Amino acid sequence: MTTVETHKKVELAREPDFRLGRLEVSPSLCRVRGDREIRVEPRVMEVLVLLARAEGRTVSRDELIAACWQGRTVSDDAVTRVVAKVRTLAAASEPPAFVLETVPKVGFRLVVAAAGVAPPGRAPPAWRGWLVPVTVILAAAVAGGLWASNDGVWPLAAGRRGDTAVEAFVGEKGDRETERLAIAASEEIARRMDEAGVQTRFRDVSPQQDDTEFQVTGSIAREGDGYSLITRVIDRATGLILWSDRLERPASQRQSLAKEGARRVSSALACLLRDRGSRRMPAEAIGLYLQVCDAALNYWNARMLSATRRLVVVAPEMADAHAMHGIAAARVASETGFAEEGAAALRMEAKEAARRALELDPRTAKAHVALALSEGEGGRWTQRERAYQRAFALDPDLTLALTSYPQFLREVGRLDEAIELVGRAGRAADPRGAEGGSLQAMLLAQKGYLREAERLITLLDQEAPGANREVRVAIAAWWEDPPVAIAKIRDLAADDDDAPCLLIYLRELPDRRANGVKGLPPECERLAPDWRIRLLAREGDLNAAYAAMSAPLPNARRTLAFLYYPEMKAFRRDPRFMPLAGRLGLTDYWLESGRWPDFCREPDLPYDCRTEALKLAQRRKGVASASSAIGARLGAAWKASPMRMRAASDAAGPDDNTAPSPFSWTSRRTKSGR
Repeated sequence: MTTVETHKKVELAREPDFRLGRLEVSPSLCRVRGDREIRVEPRVMEVLVLLARAEGRTVSRDELIAACWQGRTVSDDAVTRVVAKVRTLAAASEPPAFVLETVPKVGFRLVVAAAGVAPPGRAPPAWRGWLVPVTVILAAAVAGGLWASNDGVWPLAAGRRGDTAVEAFVGEKGDRETERLAIAASEEIARRMDEAGVQTRFRDVSPQQDDTEFQVTGSIAREGDGYSLITRVIDRATGLILWSDRLERPASQRQSLAKEGARRVSSALACLLRDRGSRRMPAEAIGLYLQVCDAALNYWNARMLSATRRLVVVAPEMADAHAMHGIAAARVASETGFAEEGAAALRMEAKEAARRALELDPRTAKAHVALALSEGEGGRWTQRERAYQRAFALDPDLTLALTSYPQFLREVGRLDEAIELVGRAGRAADPRGAEGGSLQAMLLAQKGYLREAERLITLLDQEAPGANREVRVAIAAWWEDPPVAIAKIRDLAADDDDAPCLLIYLRELPDRRANGVKGLPPECERLAPDWRIRLLAREGDLNAAYAAMSAPLPNARRTLAFLYYPEMKAFRRDPRFMPLAGRLGLTDYWLESGRWPDFCREPDLPYDCRTEALKLAQRRKGVASASSAIGARLGAAWKASPMRMRAASDAAGPDDNTAPSPFSWTSRRTKSGR
C-alpha cells in the first residue's frame, strides 16, 4: 500500500483493496478475509485503513479523529473502543497478521507480521525479559529432549495429578501499588481455584520438594497510564509454560485486574482437569486445551476454532477435543460475516467432529451440544432439543449446555425456563466470563425486571469494566423510557453505527405512536432485518413488520428470540402471528413437545395457542390429503389415456415394457436430445 498522509479523510468507497500480512482487506466492501471472512463496521475499517497508511509510523489520536471522525469531538473511550475492534481483526488469520501497539500518550502503531514470523512488538521491560512464547518453549522441549518419555506425554508428578501451587505474584520493585495488586491477585486466584474445585495451595517450599502438577504465577506492572497483569500456568516437573494470559486496564480500573485474571485462569484449569480426568495427554495438547477452555468460556469463538483445529491433530484420540472442535465450528458458523455456503461448510465440520467424538466415547456430553449447535438457528427445533436432552442425560451440570440451551429456549418462547437455567449455570460454574451473565441480564430486562438487570450488570462491571456496555445500551434502547434511553446511548454509544437511527427513532417515537406514522427514518435503513421488524412493531406499523418477516433472515440473524420481546406484544396478538409461527415450524414443535411459549399464558391473549396450532395442523393435513387424492386421480387418468399408450409404445424397446412417470421431470424431448 503506497504511503499517503494519514490526516487525509478516509473514503471507503474510493479505497483500493490491499493486504496486511495474510489478510486481504476490502475497504469498499467493509470485509477482511483471512482464514475466515469478517464483515467490519465502517468506522473500524476507516481506522484500519488509516493505520495501514502509516506503514509502521505511530498515528496520534488527533490524526485518527481528524480522518475518521471528521474532526468531531469524541471521547477517548470512543476511540479506544474502535481501536480494540481493529485489534480483534488480526485473529482472522493464524498466526495473527498484525499487532496494534498502544504508544502511551502518543497514539497507535500497526505492525504487520512477516510470513512465518511472530508479529514484532515493543521490546519488553527488563523485568519481563525472561518471558518466552509458549510455542517456542514447546519447540525447545522437543529439540532439547525435555520429554520424560518417548510417547510425547508430560511426566506424571509425584503428587496428586491436578494439584496446583499458586506462587506469590510480583510487582515492580519499589512500586508499592503494583506490589499490593500482586498480592491481591495471588489471593484471589487461590480463592477462585478453590471454589472451582481445583486442589490448590500456596507454595512455600522449593520446586524439588513440591509435589504439585501445575504452578500458577505472574506479575503486575505499570503500562503507560494503566496496569497490566500477566498470568502463567507452568508444568512443575519440566518448568514449561503451558498457558499465559495478559490483561490491561486503565488506572481507574486496576482493582478489577485481580478478579478478571483469577476468573480466567481458574476457569481454564478447572475445565482442563474436568475433561482430562485421569487420562494422560500429549505434551502440546495440555497447553492447547487450556487455550480452548479459556476461549470457550469467554465466547472467543474464532480463537477457539483455531486452537481446536490444532488440538484434534495433536490429540486425535481425545473425544472431548473433537467435541470442543464441533462446538467452535458451529459457533463460528452462526457469527456475522459468513455467507450461507461458508456457514454450511462449518456446520458440516461441526457435525463430523461431534460424530467422531461419539465414536471415540459415546458418553461425550459435549458432542451432543455440538450437534445441537450445528443445526443452526431459526428451525429444526425438535432435533436441537433432543440433542440437548441427550447432553443433560449424560452430564446434568455441563456448563456448555447450561449456557447454550437457554438460547434455544429463547427462540421457542420459554423465557422463564431460560432464566432458571442460566441461574443453574451460575451455581454449576461461574458464568461471568461467558455470555451467562450478559444473557441473564438481558432475560431479566426482557421480563420487565430492569432494576435487577442493572444490578447484575453493575456486578459484572466490577470484574470486567465496560465488557457489558452493549448489553446496557440494548436494554436501554428497547425497554427503558425513551428519554432515559437517549441519555444512555449518547453517553455510552454515541459513535456506534446504529446510534443515529436509534436516537432519531426514540425522539420521534411518541409522535409516531400518536399519529400513526408508518415506516422508519432513513437513518434506519442499514439496520439488521430483525431490528427493523422490532422498530416497526414498537411504533405500531404491524403491516410493515409482517411484510418484513416475509423475507428470509440472513445467516447471522436467524435466531427468532426477538419474536417474544416486549415491543413485539402487539405483533404476537395479531391474527397473523400463529400462521407465521406455523410457517416457521414453531406450532408443530409446540404441539409435539407439549411445551408452550410463555406468552400463551397471558390472560388477555385474543386466541388460544393450542387451539390455533391444532387448526393449522388440521388444515395442512387436509391440504395434504386433497393433494394426495388429486395426484391419485391424475395418475389413474394418465394410465387410461391414449397419450400414455402412445408414450409407452414410443419409449419401450423390444424387451422394454416400461413407461416414464407422468410426474418425472424427464420427457421424451430431453431423452431424444431435442
